[in-house]
Amino acid sequence: MGNPKNISEECGKGRVVIGCYSGGMSKTERLRKLLTAGKKITIAAVDHRGLLKTMLHPEDPEVTTEQEIREWKKQLVELYREKVSGLLIDPTYGRDLVDPSARCGWILSMEKTGYRGRQEARETEILPGWSVANAKKLGASGVKLLLYYDPENKELAKKQKEIAKQVGAECEREGMIFLLEPLTYKKNQDPYVVERIVNELMDLPVDIFKLEYPGNQDKCIRISQKLVVPWVLLSAGAGYEQYREQLKIACESGAAGMAVGRAAWQEFGQYEGREREKFFREIAGPRMDELVGIVGKYGRPIKNS
Repeated sequence: MGNPKNISEECGKGRVVIGCYSGGMSKTERLRKLLTAGKKITIAAVDHRGLLKTMLHPEDPEVTTEQEIREWKKQLVELYREKVSGLLIDPTYGRDLVDPSARCGWILSMEKTGYRGRQEARETEILPGWSVANAKKLGASGVKLLLYYDPENKELAKKQKEIAKQVGAECEREGMIFLLEPLTYKKNQDPYVVERIVNELMDLPVDIFKLEYPGNQDKCIRISQKLVVPWVLLSAGAGYEQYREQLKIACESGAAGMAVGRAAWQEFGQYEGREREKFFREIAGPRMDELVGIVGKYGRPIKNS
């Protein structure tokens, strides 16, 4: 395969470049598993854990069983795996669902559910005993790190950025795709906070950014101009119609696609048994088809892939 240093000078700088090999497979080859035929990204996010308990049993989340969670994830994976280019799942409940032979690629989350610290000073924690190398052994194309981030809290922001840097470095060593999801959480955030976060984290060895909607089309365009790597739009619990419109704007403005979770299926808790199955089949499935179509029509193709 040759010496990586002689193949590309871009390796290790957060860029996905043809020929950058590690562990027998290049990042580009792993990235291709996460792309549509048009070289865009359509990821279905089913890595919810703590929040899912509330959605399954809003009256008493703690009665939710692990079997219920696993069955829910299995149902969503089966519904979406032929529709999307990538599936994001957690290793706590979803590792048995990872199928490297599937047409779609797989991304496994790195963080524990919830956070450490106060409500307004959230710290991300890596799952104990879990690593990028573990995800690689399961056949994943990459990993995702949810990073709570407040640009105003300089000391905490520095610590959070260091966590992301460490995961990025491990991805470089293992030849895995690193998808970073910086998430705001304070009330009354500065309307430019998503763009500010991008400014502070864009020097990390990230391959794909998973970002909140920054507020309007101009901000989407500026973010696209800043980043040398692709970004996708998360749904952050938005209603389906709202997310659909945000996705169209983001893709028209340079986003490579989506990483969508709740917007496609969050009403499922209103139904049980066959009615829930009908909801997934007749509503959640067609919604994903529509979102995939928006990315296909408006998303920015990824170069060097």
